[in-house]
Amino acid sequence: MNGPLSVQGEYLHSFVEHAAGSGLNFDGFYASVGWLLTGESRPYNRAEGVFDRGVPKRNLDFGRGGWAEAGRKRTETERRR
Repeated sequence: MNGPLSVQGEYLHSFVEHAAGSGLNFDGFYASVGWLLTGESRPYNRAEGVFDRGVPKRNLDFGRGGWAEAGRKRTETERRR
């Protein structure tokens, strides 16, 4: 990733069939957005497939360390077939 903006999301669908022939559908998703207020990027470790710990570029006026604003939305639904 390059820059202070981070956007991530995922969708899932699963169908489960009962022995009696009826089934259930499950759907779900999440979306998250983040902004690093101190300007750094989130370093990504490709070998391990994870985000590494970042180092703040600067301190904010009211304290030390990096700061971020983040939000997340998720939902799950179930439908009978």
